[in-house]
Amino acid sequence: MCGVYPDADVMSAGEEISSTYEGRHVTLLESELVHPDNGDGFVNKGDPVLCGNIVGVAFKSAAAATDLIAIDTEGIWVQDVAAVNDWGNSAVAPGDAIYIDDALATLSKKQDPESNHLFGFALGVVPSSYTKAIAVKVHNRANPDNILMGITTNYTEATSGRPRARIDSDYSGTTGNHNGLDVRVGATAAGAASPIIRGIHGYAFTSGVKTNVAPAHYVLGTCGLVGLGGTIDADNLIAAGLFGQVIAGGGTLTKLSHLCAIWGDFGEPTAPGTAIGVEVLYLSNNSSQRLNQMVYMYGNSGASSGSADHIFRFDSLYFGGASGTPIRDGGTGNKTLKTGGDWKKISISIDGTEYWLVAMTDPTES
Repeated sequence: MCGVYPDADVMSAGEEISSTYEGRHVTLLESELVHPDNGDGFVNKGDPVLCGNIVGVAFKSAAAATDLIAIDTEGIWVQDVAAVNDWGNSAVAPGDAIYIDDALATLSKKQDPESNHLFGFALGVVPSSYTKAIAVKVHNRANPDNILMGITTNYTEATSGRPRARIDSDYSGTTGNHNGLDVRVGATAAGAASPIIRGIHGYAFTSGVKTNVAPAHYVLGTCGLVGLGGTIDADNLIAAGLFGQVIAGGGTLTKLSHLCAIWGDFGEPTAPGTAIGVEVLYLSNNSSQRLNQMVYMYGNSGASSGSADHIFRFDSLYFGGASGTPIRDGGTGNKTLKTGGDWKKISISIDGTEYWLVAMTDPTES
C-alpha cells in the first residue's frame, strides 16, 4: 500500500476512497516523501514535498518515518524560491514555472527533467541569485522526462503532410547562433566501455510491396532542406541542406580509428537483381541552373601541419584477375603487375562510355 491507501485485495475496484476537494489532499508516510533537510531528518509543516510525480506542501510535521502526513497538492503557499535556472542566476517573475529538486526538495527555476519536477507557478518576484519567500501557486502535474509518439510495436498514424512534432522560431533581427532543435547527448565516464552516441538518430522505413510509385517514393533517414527567400546578396552566406562538422572538444587524439564529419557506410550485402544504381554517394543536379562544381574538395597544400595526406584515397580494387594478369595499354604492349603489387582504378563515365584512371605499384613490362 501507499500511505493510507489500501491495496487492491482490501478494496474492490470502483470504490471511492476520497472525494474531498477532488482528491487534492493526499496522505502518505513520512518515509515516502522527499523534503528539505530540517536537521532532524523528518518533514516539517509547510515543507514542499515530492513523492514520485506527486508534489505538494505538508500539512504537519513528523516525528518518525512511520508518521502519516497529509499534503496539499494544490493551493497557494508561501515558499522559499531560489532565483536560478539550469544555466545560472535568473530572476523570478510572476507566472514563472517553479520546479522542485528531486533529491533536495528545494525550489527554483531549474527544470532539467532528469532531476526536477514542476511544482507550481510564481506569484512574486525574486531578484537574480537571491532566495526569497514568495507566494507560489502549487500545481500537481506528471513530469515525464521523454515524449513518446508511437512505439516500435504500434506506430500511430499521422495526418498526411503534418509533422508529429514541429518547432517554429523566428530569429529575425538577432545575432549569434540559433538552433531550431538543439540535441546534446554524451558519455562522460572514462574508459572504452562506452555506448553508441548519436546526436540525432534518423530511421525511416517502409513495408509492403511498392511498385511504380509516382512521382517518387522517398525513404530518408535524415532529410535536411534549406529554403532561401527574398533577395540574396551576401558573399559570406553559406546554405547547406546537411552540414557535417567535427569540432575538437579539447581532448588528446593519441589514437583514433576515424574522425569524420560525414561517414557513408553501405551495409547491404546483396545488390538488387535488376540493373539500377547502387551507390554509397549519389549526387544529381535536378535544375537547369549551372553548378560551378558538382564536387568541391579543398585541402591545404604543402607539408604544413594542416595539409591532407589524400584528397582522394581508394583501397585495392582487383579486377580482371589476380596479380600477374596482363593489362592492355593501348597496343604498345602489356603491363603486368608484379606478385605482391597493388593497383587501383577510378571509373569515369562520359556519355555512357566508361573510362579508367589506373594506378599501379611495382608494374613490369611484358
